[in-house]
Amino acid sequence: MGEGCMFKKASLKTQVISTFILIIFLSIIGTVVALVSYVFVMYMGEKPIVRFDNYYEQKLPKIEEFINNKGENLLDKKNKLELEKIIPREGIQYQILDIEGNILYGTLEEKPVKGKKELLNSINKIEHYNTKRIFGATVKKNIPISDDKGNLKGVAVIKYSIKTNVIDDKNKTLVAFMEIFLLFSPFIFIIFFTAIFTRKLIKNIQVPINEIIEASNKIKEKDLDFNISYKSNNELGKLTSSFEDMKSALRESLYSQWKMEEERKEIIKAIAHDLKTPITVIQGHVEVLLEGGINNPQRLEKYLQTIKYNTERMGRLIGDMNIASEIERQDFMLNPVSIDIVEFLENKYEDYMILAKQKNIEFILNVEDKRESREEVLVDPQRLEQILDNIISNALRYTKDGKNVYMHTKINNTIMEFTVEDEGIGFSEKDLPYVFQKFYRGDVSRSKEKGHSGLGMYIVKSLVQKHNGWISVENREEEGARIKFVIKECK
Repeated sequence: MGEGCMFKKASLKTQVISTFILIIFLSIIGTVVALVSYVFVMYMGEKPIVRFDNYYEQKLPKIEEFINNKGENLLDKKNKLELEKIIPREGIQYQILDIEGNILYGTLEEKPVKGKKELLNSINKIEHYNTKRIFGATVKKNIPISDDKGNLKGVAVIKYSIKTNVIDDKNKTLVAFMEIFLLFSPFIFIIFFTAIFTRKLIKNIQVPINEIIEASNKIKEKDLDFNISYKSNNELGKLTSSFEDMKSALRESLYSQWKMEEERKEIIKAIAHDLKTPITVIQGHVEVLLEGGINNPQRLEKYLQTIKYNTERMGRLIGDMNIASEIERQDFMLNPVSIDIVEFLENKYEDYMILAKQKNIEFILNVEDKRESREEVLVDPQRLEQILDNIISNALRYTKDGKNVYMHTKINNTIMEFTVEDEGIGFSEKDLPYVFQKFYRGDVSRSKEKGHSGLGMYIVKSLVQKHNGWISVENREEEGARIKFVIKECK
């Protein structure tokens, strides 16, 4: 049982080769058994059916002895009956010739020699002919007949066959059939065992194939709740395993599509909610101005500032949505160019200084360049700028007046490490696991300042990962938050 199971689990190549070897081996065994059985039944049983091929050849010495003893007396036809008692007529033919080559008597129909000269040349010669026949050959021997003084007086021609000799004529058909069977037995056994073992091999192959076909039909019917039971390390096992993986991938893909559809609904809901507030504010202020508020210069300036703020707020939301949508596309690619990273950071420092001064916050930049030479690095400057803008704007948003925001950058040959720290309110413990989640705005204390989409940190993480980097967030021991991220030079 175990060996059969192991055979089923073997590779297809091993199964085919093993089956072929087994067929040949059993065919050889079957042929040998058939041959032994044939020899035993035909020659060695209690009642042998045939004689051995050399049966009549074994009679030859006795016949030669009789001829030599009789000598020239054998030329007299009176000795015919005595001679034929020694020569079995059903298997051996003979002729007695005088010295001139004339036929005196015998059972051979044809004349073996022509004249005295040919007779003398044929003395003691053994002729073999019909040797190319499948079943046996014919032998003819010329035995000299001499007188008491050794003078040649004639020749006895003995003709016999070396072949299977059936004892009883009734068994000739049976013998012929068995000889034909024995001749073709290797092919018969090969066909027989091939039919048996190829059927078994096909069955072993069909089991996993039928499972795959059934699984395919279930997938066609959108039924993914199935398992393929066939397990093996062979080709079919790998095929079924790949099919299982495909099913799992399809199930995951369908789940992802469902999840994306749910996210799409949430996005539409979030966009509608986020746009509704500034639109309502703008609409309300416009209505007040249209009702006569335009005549009050102080109210007019205040309302226009509110309208401007909410318009910018909608612009930021739509901008973040466009960036998030662009990043999530499958064909999204970075556009890396060679830049002087130190110069890039110094230029951004000037921008962040202006933003920080508007809130009475000090922005501090520290660049640690560990490279031997100030070579350009290959990055996407637009995406790196978006990463820094989102992180720094968040740090400035949640840092109070008079506090500080720090950015430390360590530049290695192909890796850049960034650490941004602020002295703001930091994150609550329940916020930390969800900082990079899409549309997550945090708790009330950190979300009290409206105007951000909840997409900033999601965009940051996505762009960092596109640069083959990683990002983490934590709270500082003193106060505020700390964000670390690493990006690698594009190849």
